[in-house]
Amino acid sequence: MQHEEPTMTDVLNRIDGLHQAMDTRFTGLEKEIKAGFEGVEEDFAAVNEEFNVIREKLDTLDGRLTGVETRLTGVETRLTGVESTMVDKPYLDRALADLKTDLTADMRQQDKKTNLLIDAIERNKVISAKEAGAIRSAGPFSSLHPR
Repeated sequence: MQHEEPTMTDVLNRIDGLHQAMDTRFTGLEKEIKAGFEGVEEDFAAVNEEFNVIREKLDTLDGRLTGVETRLTGVETRLTGVESTMVDKPYLDRALADLKTDLTADMRQQDKKTNLLIDAIERNKVISAKEAGAIRSAGPFSSLHPR
């Protein structure tokens, strides 16, 4: 059994056969790939349209948030002004204590004048000592004048 060498024509025929087989396979693969991508462009267009709708809504929301932010800035400014002029409890406590001190001092001054007047009226015998004591006991500091 002798093995015969292939001729150049045989080799070219085999290469041509392989070429045709490969071409058939690549054509089939190309068709499968195209079939796999059918509708992808439409899908991308639909997704892009949905993104555009979302983008528009976000732009609207951004505008509304900017408006809210502007209003909140105004509220913060007004609130800062109110806080700076607002009276707090410690301030009120001090003011009331000062007022009480001032009123007590004024009342003592008035009581002193009243007692001087009562003493003068009593000395001139216009009222009795009992009447003077009754008048003094009606004053704001009656416990300070035991007569």
